[in-house]
Amino acid sequence: MINLLLYLYFPVTLSAIIFYALIYNAKDNNIIKIIVSELPIAQLSSDDNFHAYNEKLPKRYSLLYIPLGIYKFYFFSWTWSQEEKDKKFNFFKILSLDKICDKKIENKEKGLDESTDKNYERFKTCNKEDRELHIKILEDKCKEFENRKSVSQFKAGFYFTTLALVLTTIAKNINEVQHFSDWTFYKQITFILILLYIINAFMLLFSFISVKGFKADMYSTFARANEKEEMFYDYWYKKFQRLQVTTTKDVSFILNIEHYLKLIVTWSMIFTLILMIGE
Repeated sequence: MINLLLYLYFPVTLSAIIFYALIYNAKDNNIIKIIVSELPIAQLSSDDNFHAYNEKLPKRYSLLYIPLGIYKFYFFSWTWSQEEKDKKFNFFKILSLDKICDKKIENKEKGLDESTDKNYERFKTCNKEDRELHIKILEDKCKEFENRKSVSQFKAGFYFTTLALVLTTIAKNINEVQHFSDWTFYKQITFILILLYIINAFMLLFSFISVKGFKADMYSTFARANEKEEMFYDYWYKKFQRLQVTTTKDVSFILNIEHYLKLIVTWSMIFTLILMIGE
């Protein structure tokens, strides 16, 4: 069985790479790219972009791909990049949106103290008016990021309602679904994909709700500090930097939910066409 899989793997891989290269290198065909990027077989993706293909990032080719909420599962896959000549093979690989985002937050936190000190050295050489303006800009940027977080939360609530309505519609037509075994192969596959994307969107929504807040400095630290101006600057600068990465995490979740909603709409249109043609 293993020899057979290996025997079939390479010609399938070569054919799929040619196919995906033609699709992804095209400047147009965005709808086709969206559809192709979520096919479960012979998948081309980018780990650093949470599966979404980007020709500038290292690529992963997978014989089988299954999405499940914040996770992407790859079977019989290998990665390569233009910079690295060595190709890495994985029998099984799990990609996590949480880990990708948290890694960026951890990297930001590691260098935050050093970055704050360097920027404060420049800040304290400015005159009083410039220092006040600098703090105001940091405050405004923090408000912008907080507004983005609020918008993300509003969108999450709206998407949850939308998906609930979709599930209600499916439940109302449960009698039709009970005849699933009698449907044509294309109708079955399309319906399964729609359900898979609905499940993924819901799982992402629940994961978004459980996203933790970011680290913040305590008031007591500021109260006990001798250099109040330095601590005041540190507070706003660190808040700005932390909001930047945590807001990016929120937006990443929302963009992935929106991606699944687009797939649901696209495959629902295809499902409707199949029904019309079948009739």
